Amino acid sequence: MKQLVTFTPDNRYFFGDSHGYEDSYIISSKLIPPISTVFGTLRKSILVQNGALELFRNSSGEIIEKAKNDDPLEIQTEIGDFDYNVNPNGNLGKLNSVSPLFIKRISDGMCFYPIPINWQIDGKHVVRRSITLKKGLINNFNGSKSADFYQLDGYSAKLEISNIWVDMNNWCDLVRGSCPQYPIGNDCLIDNDIFVNHKHPGIGRNISQENSRRSFTQSVSDQSFFQKEDYSFKDAAFCFAMIVDVEGCSLKDSGVFMGGDRSFFIMKATEYNNSFSNELIKNLLSPKSCLEKDGKYVVLSEINICSTSDKAWYCLNGGNLNKQRRLVLSKYQKQSDGSPFRMRLKGAVTRSIPIGSIIITTSEIQLKPGFNQNAGFDRLIKL
Repeated sequence: MKQLVTFTPDNRYFFGDSHGYEDSYIISSKLIPPISTVFGTLRKSILVQNGALELFRNSSGEIIEKAKNDDPLEIQTEIGDFDYNVNPNGNLGKLNSVSPLFIKRISDGMCFYPIPINWQIDGKHVVRRSITLKKGLINNFNGSKSADFYQLDGYSAKLEISNIWVDMNNWCDLVRGSCPQYPIGNDCLIDNDIFVNHKHPGIGRNISQENSRRSFTQSVSDQSFFQKEDYSFKDAAFCFAMIVDVEGCSLKDSGVFMGGDRSFFIMKATEYNNSFSNELIKNLLSPKSCLEKDGKYVVLSEINICSTSDKAWYCLNGGNLNKQRRLVLSKYQKQSDGSPFRMRLKGAVTRSIPIGSIIITTSEIQLKPGFNQNAGFDRLIKL
């Protein structure tokens, strides 16, 4: 059964790579929750709703999660044995597949997805930059000639760089060049139309933790120069959304915690309406296994670089590579030993090609993922 699942933040939210200030005095949240975080939330929700996982408070007030019994097969029946480290190709249990996240406007139900990197904001319009191949360029470092080089014609480094979110019903026509420029308005938004950035200067290094929720001290008098940045939706007008295919059960409305600060979200699930379907949606639901020769593909979700072991491709990604996190199931432990059953995320161990990148192939490429693609990875669409 396919369901449209939405996540509405109760307040501000934070999704970061770490909570430390070791590398910088600023830690910033990502705009969109990592797919692995949301996927883990769905798995946990299935366990709780079906009674396989129980939540209770201990004498210290901490919320503890425990498997109802010590039989790991019951848990595997519900959420599978998908573990990047132990069984990367394992099944997902009752979760047949999930789509990448997109943005939904609450007032009218319109859904938005970012368009690729070859679009720029120029005044009140977004403008498409054509992808062209240059040959025989001189390498500035050693004077040799490069075989070929792809560039964006008319690209201006001075123009604002931002995610550009377009109504999903118009997404394909716009991306494929139905018009070279498009006005920013009701069905074409930029980050500032959707998100509000909250900066918290004066954050101290000391971290306190209560009920599994981390908090930072903030003191102007201490003249702390560390800074934290998180986000909320502008005017509480939007929410995150995804399409989830669940077998034999349906997700129920509930409150869930996600992110490093355990930000609270209202999760709502409704039956997926097939009328809300187009080419973009179909590609968000189905992973790619093969890229055709001489093709241009827009990256719609994380793609592990290791999956593209064939080197016959080029990538326009703005010089960015994302850290890809790993969902890991802790070892199943008997209830008698007092240890809770937990799902956690491993640190970033590989790099992935970010959403909005454009892959240009010069020969056929077989993707070779080391994990179950139905967890939301390897979604692309051909230009």
